Amino acid sequence: MFVPFQSTPQEGYEEALRRIESWRQAGDLQAALNLNSLGLKSLPPEIGSLEGLRQLFVFNNHLVELPGELCQLTALEEIIVDNNQLAALPSGIGNLVALTEFSANQNRIVTLPESFFRLVHLKTLALNGNRFTSLPVEVGGIASLTKIELCSNQIQTVSDGIGRLQNLTVLSLHNNCLTSIPSEVGKLASLTWLFVGKNQLSTLPAEIGCLGELTQLHLDGNRLRNLPPEIAALGKLEHLLLDCNELKLVPQCLSDLPRLSSLHFENNRIESLPRWLGKLKHLSVKGNPLPPELLKLAGGAGKKLLKYLREEQGAGPVEVSAIEDAPPLDRVALKKYRRSRYFDMDCGYEDVMKAAKPVFQRLLKSLIELPENASKLQRRELLQTCIEELNDVNGDENLENGIDTDEREYFCSLIEEIAKLAGLENVDDIIAQRDW
Repeated sequence: MFVPFQSTPQEGYEEALRRIESWRQAGDLQAALNLNSLGLKSLPPEIGSLEGLRQLFVFNNHLVELPGELCQLTALEEIIVDNNQLAALPSGIGNLVALTEFSANQNRIVTLPESFFRLVHLKTLALNGNRFTSLPVEVGGIASLTKIELCSNQIQTVSDGIGRLQNLTVLSLHNNCLTSIPSEVGKLASLTWLFVGKNQLSTLPAEIGCLGELTQLHLDGNRLRNLPPEIAALGKLEHLLLDCNELKLVPQCLSDLPRLSSLHFENNRIESLPRWLGKLKHLSVKGNPLPPELLKLAGGAGKKLLKYLREEQGAGPVEVSAIEDAPPLDRVALKKYRRSRYFDMDCGYEDVMKAAKPVFQRLLKSLIELPENASKLQRRELLQTCIEELNDVNGDENLENGIDTDEREYFCSLIEEIAKLAGLENVDDIIAQRDW
């Protein structure tokens, strides 16, 4: 379990010097240099002497700038400087010609220096939670990029140059200020994940139907009233999020998607459900003006509603033994888990866990109190409630940055472990409903 280094800024600086010297003397080129959570306000310039260093981790500090000496480390392949106070990057960062991953989430960066676009081997660019207002056109020149994450910035426009990134598989622009997506996005032949939820989109370009490799599309929290019919061409699409839009009908074009298994459109204006939805594995429709008899069936992962829709199609009774029959709850293990240190503040995620700990404790208490013959459906519904409450935690105004990537993975692992103790397997469809 991660425990932050407790120190004054001066002690943290001295500890950083000690670790730099220790790495230099060891001479292990495979070893990363870890300067995380030392309370650093600046990096020692001695870091520039570490020829051969490939990985540098400096997250959870108070850095306002990176020293120019850092740009001498031409062997660096990975830099993680998340959760600092950086407003800019050094002008010489383009000298880091071996860099493949750069992560500076949760800082105050507003633009990238010109030399940054010379990083021709860069694959991952993560700049979530900064202050960008646009996706720079020059990014399109870094042909090696496979992942771009720019969630929770202030991005209003995406340049046409995005279409040049033929190796891009993940584009995440969640929680920005986008009013449109350029048609050039349809040229991203390798794209598998497109996340543009929580923006101000009212339409989508028809070219989105050209994304033949797309498996996940998040469009939640926008102003969409319909979808372009070209979406029917997304033959590999599996998960589609359309929560919190302005849809009045379930778009008929979705019925032609052969691999679609999970569909979310909570909090829209939909008054009826087409029967073809019964072919899905997961359906989430709460918060719509549907008939009461349908809303009663819409809880949990929508299994009862899907069963109803399938039977209405004339497909005959649905075998639900896998839902109703469940192994006994491991109450002893659940109680021990509840008393364990998994939810303590020293896990390294103090702010978020302060808000999330009660959610996990309620989940465990509810599971422990279930009757012996509780079905899998009842157990899954409790996990569903937990996910919904964690979504609320992510939007808590008292949290400066919400739930970040590391915390998301930590929460998912907790939910999976609790699910196993509750006699459940394969809860990915429930976890996929997260909004964090």
